Amino acid sequence: MRNGTKITAGALVALGLVAPRAAAERTALAIVADTNRDGVVAFESDLDGRAAWSNARGAILLNNCDDDDGDGEPDNANDLVDGNADCGDFAFVSTRAPEGLADESRILLSVDAASADRVRIFATREESGARVPFGPPVTFENGTAAIAPNSGFAIEAKQFADAEWDGMVTLTLALERADIVEASDRVQMKVAPWIMLANDKAGRVVYAREFPGRNDAFMASLREYVPRAGAELFAIPGGAPYGSHEVWLQDTMEIGYTEMPGARMPVVLQANRGKSIDDFSKASLLGADFGWYRVGDYRPAFGEGDGGTSWIDWFGNLEIAPPTSAWPLGRMYYGTAGDDGEAQLDPRIVAMIRAQGVQAPPLAMDVGWLLIKHVDEMVCFVPTGIADDPYRVLVPSVTAMIELAEGWVEAGQGDVPLLSIYEKGMTTASLLADGELRAYNEELQRDRIDANNAVIVAELGVGEDALVHVPAYYKRDGRSMVPNMVNSLVVNDTLFLPTPNGPVVEGADLLEAHVLELLSTLPQKKVFLDDRLYHEWCGNVHCATNTLRDPGPAKWWDAD
Repeated sequence: MRNGTKITAGALVALGLVAPRAAAERTALAIVADTNRDGVVAFESDLDGRAAWSNARGAILLNNCDDDDGDGEPDNANDLVDGNADCGDFAFVSTRAPEGLADESRILLSVDAASADRVRIFATREESGARVPFGPPVTFENGTAAIAPNSGFAIEAKQFADAEWDGMVTLTLALERADIVEASDRVQMKVAPWIMLANDKAGRVVYAREFPGRNDAFMASLREYVPRAGAELFAIPGGAPYGSHEVWLQDTMEIGYTEMPGARMPVVLQANRGKSIDDFSKASLLGADFGWYRVGDYRPAFGEGDGGTSWIDWFGNLEIAPPTSAWPLGRMYYGTAGDDGEAQLDPRIVAMIRAQGVQAPPLAMDVGWLLIKHVDEMVCFVPTGIADDPYRVLVPSVTAMIELAEGWVEAGQGDVPLLSIYEKGMTTASLLADGELRAYNEELQRDRIDANNAVIVAELGVGEDALVHVPAYYKRDGRSMVPNMVNSLVVNDTLFLPTPNGPVVEGADLLEAHVLELLSTLPQKKVFLDDRLYHEWCGNVHCATNTLRDPGPAKWWDAD
């Protein structure tokens, strides 16, 4: 308005100051969200590309699965805005209607049918200069709600994308008069994915469970070295409310994160094993800005942990390879056993991972030859700190173990005890003397381990020269005889490995010395842990621990 005269959009067009299309867009019916991902919803900057989500442009919403009100349940489990802290977990939407609407005109908001039961939408109001959602949520009848012109809304997702829903949400705004739609507009949004974090990301918290009298030395070493590595140790006390023998922290949960512009939270995925400690993630981690999620339910045949394939749903069987040029956010991988596809990590979890898109498709690997059948027994990525050669991949090697033992025998050390804690009376010579066991191990190397190594090279974006062949040997039931040093933990500048219990000559463990030489080019400090409790129970350092990692400054939507 100048000198009391209102300058209309049409006048600006006539004067040549605004293009006709731009003028029309600034006055037409419109619905916008944070299409340009700058954390602000604005008609001026968020119009372009709003109707169809793409990697380059498109609004993002969160699965609001943290607990801002402290009631022990995710915020998206109720129809409320759970306090002021919850407001930051919503994505915002603005609508605009043309001026001078006829009295009989109606503005209608609708949500696509696939998303209607998977998102929740609240109206917003201005409070102290900020937009704040308030309840109850908008009620949609047959997917449509009548709204006031020029309204604001806040939206949350109740879940991540899965096999039934691709995570895309389409909101349509319509101007209706006499049951005739005179104009419409739409905005498409996407629920942020659940993203796992690999060993290249900074470790912030390491979780482990105390078992007094059984893993004291293990816990003492973690208390000493985890803080030195720049992380915090979260020691879960032994005893109630969890069974004293429930010590497998890697298997009970997987910690990732989710993010939209202006809001990021770690999200823990709970495993389905039917064990009391599985409740730890919800009871102790779920909270403000720490989400919790569960997919599927307990399958006894694959989760009870009592022989056969009953460990395959445990989360030592779900891991993530670090970023490569082929997989800029890394690629998830999991284990399968048997040709029928039934014995594998829960297909509902695999489908959820695939639906996230950013670290998919998940890679299936053969774990059928292992007793516990977990991928973390046969792959461990360790950062090198070298930009153009970023990782080494620890893999088990029977061949390496046989060659070592043969060298020890040739050096006159055949009578030196080997694995004395676990295999009474075994020597380096007697390991080789069991011809049937040696033949079994050589067959494993040829038919299963080498085949898996080829898959790693072909599918996870690393070269064969990145593989580090760590000595290993197996019993006929698939359990590791040698403490499995592939099953190790990377925390920042430290690599935690199982103490191998090799032959000791002149006070030095020859197997440990060999592994140190193998890993000598890696920048991490090497800390060997007394994990005998875990090894006796067919697991090692990685199985016993879990890690909360920091995603770093990069945004998933910027990944190439």
